Amino acid sequence: MMMFKFSVGNTWDNSSLDTIGDLNRKYRPQSEVVELYGSIPGITPTARAADRLPHREMGIPEIAVYVREARKLGIAIEWTLNSPYIGPTQDFGWDSLKSSLHSLYDVGIVRFVITHPLLMKLVRQELPGSVLEVSTIAEVESPEQVSAWHELGANNICGKHELNRNFGALWSIIGECHRLGMEYKVLANETCLPGPCVMRSSCYLASSVDSNRDLYNHWPFGYCERKRTENPSNLLRSKFILPQWIPLYSSIGVDTFKVTGRTLPSHVVLSILDKYMSLEWKGNLLDLFPGFSHLAGTKPQGLFISCEEVDKQRFLQYFLDHGRLCSLKSCHRCRYCEAAYQKTRRKPTDAPKT
Repeated sequence: MMMFKFSVGNTWDNSSLDTIGDLNRKYRPQSEVVELYGSIPGITPTARAADRLPHREMGIPEIAVYVREARKLGIAIEWTLNSPYIGPTQDFGWDSLKSSLHSLYDVGIVRFVITHPLLMKLVRQELPGSVLEVSTIAEVESPEQVSAWHELGANNICGKHELNRNFGALWSIIGECHRLGMEYKVLANETCLPGPCVMRSSCYLASSVDSNRDLYNHWPFGYCERKRTENPSNLLRSKFILPQWIPLYSSIGVDTFKVTGRTLPSHVVLSILDKYMSLEWKGNLLDLFPGFSHLAGTKPQGLFISCEEVDKQRFLQYFLDHGRLCSLKSCHRCRYCEAAYQKTRRKPTDAPKT
């Protein structure tokens, strides 16, 4: 039987670690969490604003204990060094960062997620035994980019989220990864707007420097939430992967499925993870998405999109049949997702209890 591997956002919570161990025992040999990814604010730069990450009073000694407990469960810790912005090169504090990386490496964190090419090159030179992953923020979208990152020192790629339904691109990029001995990972439950979203790069830049989200109508999250509220079919346009689609994506070469949510309470992340490891979810699509209405200054939408109905409509097959459709045709002309939303939406009061 094929084992489906998962990497999940790390909330640095010992009780969650125990629960993930329980989930592994529950779902083996079908599914297994092999990795937790995340970081502690203040130790190294990251692509998440500090106030969005769980507050943990953890220094290197506490992190060392956590890493040991994870290892007992067969789970690796991957550190997110994924800020796309390092500032002016003349002000880049490599010596200080290098010291922090050695401290992490010495307590057993040998996996790092990196967005900036210079940082990839420097970390590879400094820590030759490390396992380095290209962040989805780098938006790798071609075999040539895979090769370039490999030359810089990358071991693995977390793919551009917008490509999750571009199966022609996935086949060629995954093929190049495997030719070079690299793993290919995908984000399963990211909710970025389609397009790709014009805010995506600036959003990560803003989060990397702890921008104040109370300004400019809670930019950029206010914009994202408004687009979903005005047109809920944008939720179907997001390039999510349903739990029941995991075997299909694995069959085309995806090695690991990343479940997002490291900025959320632990119980929310664990609930989403359980659904993915079970490889089936018939309930509300929004139960798989880490919500951020609180970041947009709004209330949750209260929508219900039936995943059971999404499958009955053979929603994914359309993209398998049409390959690069989303990159070549405007949503305004296509309207496939809009039609699918009308068939799959439910009033919350009429939705089945799950």
